[in-house]
Amino acid sequence: MSNRLHSLFPFAVNSFLSKYTLKELDKRYYHIIYYQDAKVTINGQQYNGSFIFGEAKDNQLTAKIQQLKIAKIINFDPILFSSYSLNEFEKSIIDDFFGDFSIIPLVNKDSHHIKLIINVLEEEFKKKAKGYHTIIRSRLLELFVYIFRAKENNQKQNNAEPPILKLTNYIKNHFEKDIQLLELADLLGWNPSYLSRVFKEKNGVNIFYYISQLRIREACRLLKTTNFSIIEISEQVGFNNLTSFNRTFKKITNRSPRDYRGNK
Repeated sequence: MSNRLHSLFPFAVNSFLSKYTLKELDKRYYHIIYYQDAKVTINGQQYNGSFIFGEAKDNQLTAKIQQLKIAKIINFDPILFSSYSLNEFEKSIIDDFFGDFSIIPLVNKDSHHIKLIINVLEEEFKKKAKGYHTIIRSRLLELFVYIFRAKENNQKQNNAEPPILKLTNYIKNHFEKDIQLLELADLLGWNPSYLSRVFKEKNGVNIFYYISQLRIREACRLLKTTNFSIIEISEQVGFNNLTSFNRTFKKITNRSPRDYRGNK
């Protein structure tokens, strides 16, 4: 980490499979830090999941890592682009990334592109095949564009209807259907595992138990107010077989559907 970058092409990518500290970063250069499936406290604030952020020469960051699947660090000197004529947009997204410190969660569709670009940068840096300088410069600029987009999309989501509220409203209106986790993740543009974790943190139960609660609540209403048969009710609230309905009903209410109806 502390070795000086090559003076003619000041760029490097390093991967880490274990915990490390930001103090190991060489303050002579700029750094793009990518954490995957991490639980880390940065400057006193905790972050979970996959995210990316920039570390400039004059930043004073401290990090305490509790969990980390992988970290990739891109080190470079802006002189890398000295022979390029960067336009105003390109200059601004680089300056903003390092000048305005922020942790950017990778939970939307841009995340996939960011991960792919980092992998390409790492592969080109390792192999150093003919023309790798050109590919790295262009891919690094591309990376900044997708980081900019990810940051903008996160800000739009934060300013719009809270994502989990949007999700719970959708589930309330469609609980009787065969809802899949991937369908819900696509609704928000989130990673499925990230969605599951955030939903449980916000609601105290996992998504499918929440769906079951809504289904059984409606089943209770129908048992008390209609003459539909139990199997008809189970189908109306989203169960595809009576055994599963009876088991779920008893798990949530501690009574069978027949007993519940008998006490109306």
